[in-house]
Amino acid sequence: EMVLIDHNMSGFLQAYQNSKDLDIKLIFGVRLTVCSDMNQKDADSLKTNNKIVILLKNAKGYKRLIRIISLASREGFYYEPRIDHKSLEKEWSNRDLAMVIPFYDSYLFKNTLLSNICVPEFNFAKLTYFIEDNNLPFDNIVKEKVINQAKAEGAKTQKTQSIYYKQKKDFKAYL
Repeated sequence: EMVLIDHNMSGFLQAYQNSKDLDIKLIFGVRLTVCSDMNQKDADSLKTNNKIVILLKNAKGYKRLIRIISLASREGFYYEPRIDHKSLEKEWSNRDLAMVIPFYDSYLFKNTLLSNICVPEFNFAKLTYFIEDNNLPFDNIVKEKVINQAKAEGAKTQKTQSIYYKQKKDFKAYL
């Protein structure tokens, strides 16, 4: 089983084909910006931007995600594709998609460390919160917020790592 989270759908087809050829279950997701109102396109609206991850569960989920990303790119674009909670809810199905709140760039991260004003409206989705520890000075602050929020919502948490490097020299390839 392999989880691949990308910033767009461009890598899906290749990942799908490779995973099929190697007989590996692929769990594909896209990291997407959510805002309070995708029609508001000004500096104030940027303070409501935060990231979510949408994971595919099946072929219907693929079609839903394509519609979500198309809407975010076509109508919500302001420096980057973004969608608001209301529009996301219209396309949402817990049978076909899963929503994950990433550790970095989430509403919790941005509100806690950057004094943003992200107000999540995800009551339509079952959430999972990612927890990471990259030995950064603020990781414990964010981790505490994530654990408390997940507990309050009855949501799951999942320990993750954004990127693993087998050896330190592998970091050079990333750059």
